[in-house]
Amino acid sequence: MITAETSAAGDPRADQLRRLVDINRAFTNRTSLDDIARFTVEQGADLLGASAGVLMLLDSAEVLNVRAAHGIDDARVARFQAPLDAVLFGTEPR
Repeated sequence: MITAETSAAGDPRADQLRRLVDINRAFTNRTSLDDIARFTVEQGADLLGASAGVLMLLDSAEVLNVRAAHGIDDARVARFQAPLDAVLFGTEPR
């Protein structure tokens, strides 16, 4: 069980769990899907210690499109799309 003592002691797992709870609570204050997507990428990158992150969603043509990004140039993000196929996941020879 996570208590104030374990979190205060610097237990990384307790800190991560507390952070996830804080993120979950913050979702209720978001007003749009774009805001939620952006917040998710920012918090996910921070939680993982990453300098950048991308959230991609699949459209009806089975193409992955960037929904939100953090730490990546907007011009680069605007150009990126990828078909959902074996090449993207590295299971097919190039």
